[in-house]
Amino acid sequence: MEASGVTGFLEWCKQHLEPADWITDPSITSGYCADWTGRLVGHTGLVLRPDTAAKVREIIVAALEWDIRLCVQGGNTSLAGGSVPLAGEVVLSTRRLNKIRSLDPDSQIAVVEAGVTLSELKGYAARFGLDFGVDIAPRDSATLGGMAATNAGGLHVIRYGPMRTQVVGVQVAYGDGSALTPVSELVKDNTGFSEESIFVGSEGTLGVVTALALKLIRAEISKAVTMIGVSSATEAMRLAGAARKAGSNISAIELLDDISINLVEAEVGAEFPLKPHPAMAVLIEVASSGSAESEVIDILDALQPNFDVTTAVVSTGTTTANDIWRWRESIPSAIRRVGEALKLDLSVPISRLDVLFDRLTTLSKAYGDSLLMVRFGHLGDGNLHVNLVGADKVLASAEEEIYQMVAELGGAITAEHGVGTLKKAYLGLVRTPAEVDRYRRLILVFNPRRVTNPNVMV
Repeated sequence: MEASGVTGFLEWCKQHLEPADWITDPSITSGYCADWTGRLVGHTGLVLRPDTAAKVREIIVAALEWDIRLCVQGGNTSLAGGSVPLAGEVVLSTRRLNKIRSLDPDSQIAVVEAGVTLSELKGYAARFGLDFGVDIAPRDSATLGGMAATNAGGLHVIRYGPMRTQVVGVQVAYGDGSALTPVSELVKDNTGFSEESIFVGSEGTLGVVTALALKLIRAEISKAVTMIGVSSATEAMRLAGAARKAGSNISAIELLDDISINLVEAEVGAEFPLKPHPAMAVLIEVASSGSAESEVIDILDALQPNFDVTTAVVSTGTTTANDIWRWRESIPSAIRRVGEALKLDLSVPISRLDVLFDRLTTLSKAYGDSLLMVRFGHLGDGNLHVNLVGADKVLASAEEEIYQMVAELGGAITAEHGVGTLKKAYLGLVRTPAEVDRYRRLILVFNPRRVTNPNVMV
């Protein structure tokens, strides 16, 4: 970006936007320049915080005029570098697009602006006996626009699907400056291409999602959780498969490795409830309109002939579901205590998850003390989070080996975090040159000068 363009764009902002819409104070803008892990730090001289969709479009039109590039940012919970201004872009924050425009309890559809957080929607929906199917750990800061942009998955994909399944319609400020269109609330509309499907997962490369119509679900009145120790990834997979056959209301099946467990013990200052320490643990959640606790007990009874469930813990009495869940949800913060982690977000066919796990074990042993590898994730949908802590040179080598491994197993280098900027170099491992070229050409249809997120994905 030319200096004259930046100066002219800033003057335009001062003349056409309200004082609350823009920030140049370095002590404040710096808070928009680092990702959650602290590994990535960018720079910007200007942060824009519009509070209406119309302003977002006006900003894009002005950015086109002054040849400015925009880094779109929601709650900045991205773990793939997609929301950090690494090339000095102007940050366009959607946080002030924070209105819940409507919620219809009968159709179970809510229309929300992009800056509404996941917890805000879930809290509002609860007033009507409803809930939102996608749930992720940073629910208090993750925005629904950002979650749609990355097709976030989270804890309950096994039951409800990822964000793409929940999105009925979107309002977008297109990268070419086109006029805004209203948010469609039509559950069925086969008139031409489905733009919401195109924009979900596009990571801000096509434009800025300003509002969404989202499907809601009935809030389940009963939830129960159990955690079971297993000796290997193969046993974990067998157990998960058997549990799904035994239970009809399972909403999550999660996996924790032994290093995760040890780190969380130090983080929360408590002993892991399964004794003796297992090689890994499987967490199963049931959510239903009946007795979830009874279903959990039935699942354990069904597992008993083929698995050792004698030490399993169940959320009854003094042990609540949250008590068990904290062992899973505290893992990211526990890792931060030991270093800035490189966070890999992998998926393979569920039938090959144990092969991936075992190959990762071999790789970890090969690196020895130079690499800390922590593995946990969504056992029910084949999504494994692999966090690596070590020197940069070691991380770069291990990352490439792991992506090669995933590609050989027919997997994906990102299951739910997105390509961002961190995984662009590895896209060719899992996508053909023709596919990558189609991505580029699609982006140019909506965003011909790549004014939004120019350095993301491809």
